[in-house]
Amino acid sequence: MIGGSSAPAKSATRTAARSGPARPWSGGAGPWSWITSRADAARREERTMRFSAGKTAAVLGAALVLLWGAGARAQETAMKLQIGDKAPTFTLEDFETGKPVSLDQFLGHKVVMLEFWATWCDICKAEMPRLEQEYRQYKDKGYRLLGITLSRGDKKDREKIQALREKYQLTYPMLMDTEFEVATKIYGLSGPIPLKVVIDCQGVIRYAHVGDYADGISEVPFVLDELLTDPACKP
Repeated sequence: MIGGSSAPAKSATRTAARSGPARPWSGGAGPWSWITSRADAARREERTMRFSAGKTAAVLGAALVLLWGAGARAQETAMKLQIGDKAPTFTLEDFETGKPVSLDQFLGHKVVMLEFWATWCDICKAEMPRLEQEYRQYKDKGYRLLGITLSRGDKKDREKIQALREKYQLTYPMLMDTEFEVATKIYGLSGPIPLKVVIDCQGVIRYAHVGDYADGISEVPFVLDELLTDPACKP
């Protein structure tokens, strides 16, 4: 099993109570319109979920589905990824440098966590100090954290992002998904954020988590401690 928790005997799947039904984006006004319309709901839906190979798929309402296990497939959502799939690659602009950063740069020798977030997501902002702490703790051991920023990239959004980086002294890279290609098309995000996707040193998706942690204890260190034992991982 990937990762661990403070109470390993409990079920690996935990889902908080929902405030109402959520529907995946299905076109129309476009992904940004759908994402912004779900902002308030995303703040309320502090649901958490762990995924590991061989388990039965669990549904996060009708908004976001990540599946794992042999033969499991998402049928009525854009999400087609499974734990055990090769991570789809992509290239996005680095917020600070403006230079393109490709996931290919890290696949095969780093454990990578993709953190899908937005400036309107309160949970996303609240966990930034913890993400930074974990990044500093593990970055010299073969770990990379990439913040996939759901932003139109306009001046106002960039000012908000910069203010957050300064407030929390963030050093991990944030990549600008201004067209929402990575979020909605490549990784099939159609529901609450933050979404964490951890990719091992073989380039395989090994863990995913939606929302905050119900018990306040991040599972990421447990996941990293296991995955970074792979000899393929390079500091």
